Amino acid sequence: MIEVKRSFVLLRILAIFLALAVSCRPSLKGVKDTSSLSDTITPTPTSTTGTPIDPTTWAFTDGSGANGINKDTSKAANYPVLTSFNSKLYAAWYEYDAAVKSQIRISVYNGNDSAPGWSMVDGNGANGINKNTAQYAYYPQLVSFNSKLYITWNEYNGSKQQIRASVYNGNDSAPTWTLVDGNGVNGINKDSTQDATDPQPGVFSSKLYLTWKEFNGGTNGQIRMVVYNGDDSSPTWTFVDGNGVNGINKDSTKDAQFPEVTVFNSKLYCTWVEDNGTTNQIRMAVYNGNDSSPTWTFVDGNGVNGVNHNVLKLANMPHFSVLNSKLYANWREFGTSVSQMRVAVYNGNDGAPSWTFIDGNGLDGLNYDTTKSAFVSQLTVHSGVLYLVWLEINAASNYQVRLSAYNGNDSFPSWSIKDGNGVNGLNKNTANAAGTVRASSFNNKLHVIWDEGGPAQIMEDSAH
Repeated sequence: MIEVKRSFVLLRILAIFLALAVSCRPSLKGVKDTSSLSDTITPTPTSTTGTPIDPTTWAFTDGSGANGINKDTSKAANYPVLTSFNSKLYAAWYEYDAAVKSQIRISVYNGNDSAPGWSMVDGNGANGINKNTAQYAYYPQLVSFNSKLYITWNEYNGSKQQIRASVYNGNDSAPTWTLVDGNGVNGINKDSTQDATDPQPGVFSSKLYLTWKEFNGGTNGQIRMVVYNGDDSSPTWTFVDGNGVNGINKDSTKDAQFPEVTVFNSKLYCTWVEDNGTTNQIRMAVYNGNDSSPTWTFVDGNGVNGVNHNVLKLANMPHFSVLNSKLYANWREFGTSVSQMRVAVYNGNDGAPSWTFIDGNGLDGLNYDTTKSAFVSQLTVHSGVLYLVWLEINAASNYQVRLSAYNGNDSFPSWSIKDGNGVNGLNKNTANAAGTVRASSFNNKLHVIWDEGGPAQIMEDSAH
């Protein structure tokens, strides 16, 4: 039983790669083309937003040694995330303890790039903030809401993965975290007898919303959505996804995963990946904003297919970002032979929605080397510039941290590499593979965090 649970994350990642392998078949060019540009147009590189970072200014803010900011550098750590709260930068991740149980860890940055330091604000002991430190916990997410810092994650309760949520007291000198999910054996799953994973919080209309994947009694993951009552003393979470056995999937008989929410045009949007019976599709929906009578409307064509560049190619892990009153989305999708970074912009019209590709609109996307596979990615905004950070395999088959800046011109889009523009990326040691990567703007600098090496270390870098 212990070995099975320890393999939870590895099996999940292997499943993704197996699905990609199955989808690697000849491309049917032109199956979907939502671009308004001709292939003969050369994008104008002029920036219409802010000034991109200087790629020569990257400096590690994690000690710049062989090890990172792990609580215990002899133990593997994965899935780091960043967020700003109360004018401070916080990081969360999961890290294995001596019993090889994954613990949710949280640290705060001292803000001094010349003498960087990170302090644990999770009790600073052998264990983290898990509900039950004898169980496995994964995939933390931080969010600032109502002048407080909240964290969500999924945790095994001895039977199934549960969605957990906790709030911080805000005192870095005497930190405490209080569960706001009922504080019982079970979390806020719709059905606690079913596995739930990948929680993603978001703040909309002064309320905290949370989405995740949860199975519905079979093998098909459902996209679930709840809203928090905001009362940490008497917390409740209300479902705004129909509150039935199924969630907001386009087809509840198909598997869905990797949901994410964002606010655009004073509306809440959700994106996720869903199987259409042939391959994974990128789905998009918008919320009516009525928690008493909630509905979700598809803004991806509302058909069998989603907004994939090629609907016959497998797509995965979508993300949102908003810049200059425009909604952008990125994901990875199989191209000519390997997975590519794709980016599209929304027309903003929920009644007649369309998505235009700003990644060259070809068979391949924004990879540094389109013959090398790209993996985890994220869009983020810093100083008026949209950035894409992702992982990409190099010639030695080690995932590298890559970063590119957008010129902000949707009519003539172009992207410029800001990670050194060489065969390797931002890795501390390019001979080591990097894992999950995330970025955040803080204190006039762009911060990037990832896990690297073995045992995996949490690395943190910044540039201006």
